[in-house]
Amino acid sequence: DWSVRSPRRRVDAPEVYRLDNGIRVLVERDGSDLAAVRVAGLGGQLAERAGAEGLGAAWSRTVMRGAGGLSPDALGRAAAALGASLGASGGRSSQSMAVEGPAEHASAALELLLLGAVEPSFLATEVDRARELLVDELASRDDEPGERLSVAMWAAAFGGQPWGLDPGGTEASLARLSGASLLAAHLAWAAPENLVVGVVGNVDSECIVSRLRHVLGKLPVGRGLPRPSNLRHPRRARRVSLPSAREQAHVSAMYAGITARDRRAAALEVLGTVLSGQGGRLFGRLREESGLAYAVGASSLEGPFGGVVTCGLATDPARVHEAEAKLLAAIDGIREGDVTDGEVARARAACVGAAEAGLQTVGARC
Repeated sequence: DWSVRSPRRRVDAPEVYRLDNGIRVLVERDGSDLAAVRVAGLGGQLAERAGAEGLGAAWSRTVMRGAGGLSPDALGRAAAALGASLGASGGRSSQSMAVEGPAEHASAALELLLLGAVEPSFLATEVDRARELLVDELASRDDEPGERLSVAMWAAAFGGQPWGLDPGGTEASLARLSGASLLAAHLAWAAPENLVVGVVGNVDSECIVSRLRHVLGKLPVGRGLPRPSNLRHPRRARRVSLPSAREQAHVSAMYAGITARDRRAAALEVLGTVLSGQGGRLFGRLREESGLAYAVGASSLEGPFGGVVTCGLATDPARVHEAEAKLLAAIDGIREGDVTDGEVARARAACVGAAEAGLQTVGARC
């Protein structure tokens, strides 16, 4: 039994609302002095296409930089006056906007978040600034062989599918960035059928939901993101090799994973912990026993339409073939069932501890 039970928390049961246009709102009230509101939906890299790589990364850096006629500085000062922080983020399959601050100012902080959700400015100066930062990050990647390898592996695994594109963009795609393209992407994301709103903290549910209904409840339906089909994984093993001038080699192995709704997600989380960390199998066999690796790691990503599991290490270039063989052997051992009860117990305890720690803040619970 590799299951992990969610830790119990002393909070009221979440209140569930649905706005007239279909947006779902979840409110978890507790006695915290802080509150958080998050507007989330499918998007990020999942919504990108060839030629528009990096759109999600640029969106997360610009969407809260001016809104509703307020300049970036004015919006920032308004949030600071409330003791609140505004932000946005995007990943492989989703993107979101959030505000967090004192619960007593939750209603006022919500108004700032709603400005960004329905009236983002995407000012030319902010778009240019985001482009410059993303181009600089692309240039610095040449000095990070691990990052270069990761991008190449995703491209080899998923080809022209969204997950196979470079999340940081390309020089050509970043040159095409504009306020208009970011606004179009935002409007596609901010569709009622795509959005979920989370609210956590000592808040007035009726007041919060009333404002959400008045503002987000007026968003028109029918213009949302197209729903992608399930990810297509390679039918055969593929190998990617990249030259590097660094005196360090990186070896990674990527496997097909599972979706976020798969019932095996908890088992996969435990498996990842069995493999990774200083007490994990990869550390013990590749670093402690063999002295092969400077660093080891294993990770899993579960999305709505598929997932991947990645294991890797950094080693001496002179020992790269030996390191690759032992990395694959350690993974094969898992497949052959040689995981011990002790490994599972340690990993399960670590997962539960991480889950408990991860639910300590209102932002994380939201």
